[in-house]
Amino acid sequence: MRTETNWEPLGLCAGLASLLIGIAVMLLWVLQPQGLAASAPVLFAMQFNTALCFALTGAALMALYLPRGNWSGPLSAAVFGFSALALVQNLLQRDFGIDRLFLTPFIHSGSGPPGRMVVGTALSFMLVNAAILITARLARNALPQLVLASLVFVIAASALIGHIVNTTASYEWLPLSRMSPQTAAGFLALSAGLLFSRPDDLGYR
Repeated sequence: MRTETNWEPLGLCAGLASLLIGIAVMLLWVLQPQGLAASAPVLFAMQFNTALCFALTGAALMALYLPRGNWSGPLSAAVFGFSALALVQNLLQRDFGIDRLFLTPFIHSGSGPPGRMVVGTALSFMLVNAAILITARLARNALPQLVLASLVFVIAASALIGHIVNTTASYEWLPLSRMSPQTAAGFLALSAGLLFSRPDDLGYR
């Protein structure tokens, strides 16, 4: 997978950003700071399961660009399966018990059941990890990876722009963009890492 133009640092940094976001939010949920939750509830808009998936996906993306990254596939497959279950839960309005599998939320943010990942987040995790699995399988960047990462980039950018300008206009034309600011930032980093790492594999610079 070595190329003349080597952009591995971008993929590694994107994966690290996702990993750190996930770890930071998981720590908040584990520590349960009541005062912080009351003064800044937006910090807990990302659920614990979502943070865990970001940590694992970030590690999987980093593994693609490390010398011995054969654990990238298993990590991405695990997140893909978990997010697929979360998506099915939302679509069928069922409870498979995975929302509180690792931690019972001490506060409830959002309109869905406590701890539940929203549709756009679950779908984005599936797309990102499918892209990582394809890249790991082919041992190079490929067009399907670009397409999947681009979809996630659009969803995340729409959500982030909506938060920046403090409007719900983006929700009207792209309902999948309903996600917290930190979730959107995490997906933006992951998708950018997949889109722009090792461009020579696809013949562009």
